[in-house]
Amino acid sequence: MTNEHSIDFDGRNHEITPTLRKTADLVLHPRLRFWVLELPPVDVWPQIVGRFTLGSSVRFCSVADIRRE
Repeated sequence: MTNEHSIDFDGRNHEITPTLRKTADLVLHPRLRFWVLELPPVDVWPQIVGRFTLGSSVRFCSVADIRRE
């Protein structure tokens, strides 16, 4: 996270809710969206400081794709 309350992910800068923490956890839903959390989720979700939709330019590889390369 930067001092300007943002994170860089997938080549883009995303503004998040200000927090005193210097690190955050990302929860990724492949090809759709991701959430920025103050703490890792355990039994309940902690405060969400950002949620974003992924662009169509994001490419995800399967294990089979990686083995072919």
